[in-house]
Amino acid sequence: MPATPALPGDFRVNSAIVPALSIVGGLGAFGIILVGLIGIVRKPDPAKYKQVWLKLGFQVLFLAGFCGLGALGKYVMAPLVVFLAFRCWYELLRALETRYGPIATPSIVLVLGSIAPLAGLIGSFAGVLHTVFAGTWLAMSLPMLITRRPPPLHGILGAAFAMFFVSAPLGLLLNLSFENYAAFAFFILLLMSHDALAEGFGRLLGKTPLWPDISPGKTLGGTLGGVVSCLVLGYVLNQALHLNWATAHVLAVSAGVVLMAAIGDLIASSIKREAGIKDFGKILPAHGGVLDRIDSLLFTLPFFFAAVRMLGGPD
Repeated sequence: MPATPALPGDFRVNSAIVPALSIVGGLGAFGIILVGLIGIVRKPDPAKYKQVWLKLGFQVLFLAGFCGLGALGKYVMAPLVVFLAFRCWYELLRALETRYGPIATPSIVLVLGSIAPLAGLIGSFAGVLHTVFAGTWLAMSLPMLITRRPPPLHGILGAAFAMFFVSAPLGLLLNLSFENYAAFAFFILLLMSHDALAEGFGRLLGKTPLWPDISPGKTLGGTLGGVVSCLVLGYVLNQALHLNWATAHVLAVSAGVVLMAAIGDLIASSIKREAGIKDFGKILPAHGGVLDRIDSLLFTLPFFFAAVRMLGGPD
């Protein structure tokens, strides 16, 4: 789907925004029906049920916001990516300090991690990878050079982990938003919908835990409901966004996204359990921290980016 020029330079409105926002509206309507069924069938506690409605509202805002900003070009998307990186780094470093103690020069490490995703503006996978490697060496070595003392090991390992868990995926997300907006919208709509659909079907179909020792909130019913609904959604998105992928490829990519998202969420849950915290933050009502909200996105993006490179599609 070609981009429709709107402003000079790299500022443009991609014409795929129309079907993308239409899908957001459809997902919002489906969410209302699903939450309504939860209220009828499960009769949850009123306070908890209110939280479910609040989550649905934020979910629709997230979807519309990501799709809208991505359609306006890379320089409009860049501030959002830097903000997400900043919050994720801040929340992850705070979790490390909660569990293991202070980190040397956390402000410098935080700044390096926040700006590293801007490598996505270069428009090259290699550029993102090289920048992340450079940022990793700096984040690991600068605390030692500045303090002139051996930095805590958890700070060094945490900085290296965060560069590849947070900064690299966000750099790829920024790159994808202007290199192939249709694929970007496909990923955002499928991935974020999976999180909400899995939770919604889990509340509706029962509470049989899938991984009780890691994430008690993950249920068998929610997992199955999320997988089936996302396979259907992936097929619809492929048609609506004119990606022109073969049906078998769409189903394979959709299943891969769902699997990687589930693993990423379990990894984030494991980190929180190790740190002894319930959520990474409290900045988002009913969601927790930014890292709580996009942990599966960060883990899944490298897989999806590779898939897009192989399958291609409209710019």
